[in-house]
Amino acid sequence: MNIRPSNAAQRMKIGRRPTENANSMEKNVEISSPSLLPSLPFRHVVLVGVGLLGGSVALAVRRRFPQISLSALRYRSQTGFQRYPLASLYPKDFPQTDIKTNTNAKSDTSASPSQIDQTVCIGGADISVDIPVEPTLVIVCTPVQTIAEIVRQIAKYGNTQTLITDVGSTKREIITSIESEGVLANGVRFVGSHPIAGSEKSGPEAADATLFESKMVAITPTERSTAEDVQRLQMFWRSIGAQTITLSPSEHDRILARTSHLPHLIAATLSLCVSEKDFPLTGTGFRDTTRIAAGLPSLWTPIFMANREPLLDALTSFQIKLTLFRAALESAEPEQIEQFLTQAERNRNAV
Repeated sequence: MNIRPSNAAQRMKIGRRPTENANSMEKNVEISSPSLLPSLPFRHVVLVGVGLLGGSVALAVRRRFPQISLSALRYRSQTGFQRYPLASLYPKDFPQTDIKTNTNAKSDTSASPSQIDQTVCIGGADISVDIPVEPTLVIVCTPVQTIAEIVRQIAKYGNTQTLITDVGSTKREIITSIESEGVLANGVRFVGSHPIAGSEKSGPEAADATLFESKMVAITPTERSTAEDVQRLQMFWRSIGAQTITLSPSEHDRILARTSHLPHLIAATLSLCVSEKDFPLTGTGFRDTTRIAAGLPSLWTPIFMANREPLLDALTSFQIKLTLFRAALESAEPEQIEQFLTQAERNRNAV
């Protein structure tokens, strides 16, 4: 789902310095505009997972900052981390010399034949993850149910100059899971991110270097987060064209339940209300409204479960509005129906 800042959001204070802790951040929603910074606040970027979002980050960083060290990993709980060959996915942006091979590495039997001989086992007994003792940003771009485990595991290979973030669509459950086990290993820190950008398409082949341009990225610090880490994360996302908004994890989940998760549920439900024999009579309105229902069920089911309570609240609000409309329709009250639709038009035009 692609969301851009509303007119109301654009009137909020721009570019204010982040506050020192999550309590004050929760009171003050803040938005920062895209940056024209000539460099990133990190010398190395490590991606864990290369799908639509991970691949788009890789392309955006490579094309804007070719001097930055950029690598990608995949993670399996049974085998650990493995190098993901970006050059085989995006040969125009990553030279073939980026591909490294290791005949002693354990191959991933789930990989395609073209990938197996280009995969380096990173997390097992063969080779250890190499995160330099220099400013490094690790971005976990995997399904929401896997993020907390990956953050804890990759932190074991980091150091005090390593900052980890993610691109998950939910935040409170992920961050609670990460922080419930204490601080991360080796002085590594985590600050959550959620780029509100994407599409119903998935996989690395759908990646787009311009995906984040003029899009909003929610950053969700907690009381453990430092202002410096939040600022550097803002600078990173702004440097690849995004705007940033700072929210508490709970506030993020409450808002996204209504602006992203409920719309996906409604689109899915609407697509189930039309039988196959009526498909030839569907027009652009139906296709536009149900487009996001084409998202992968294996990705969206964990999102719904991770944000269950806020989504239930959003669903209750939706049902109330639907009940009001039904009552007006049953009572044949055109004035009430027009008022309902007028308010809806006003809200939609303000987005």
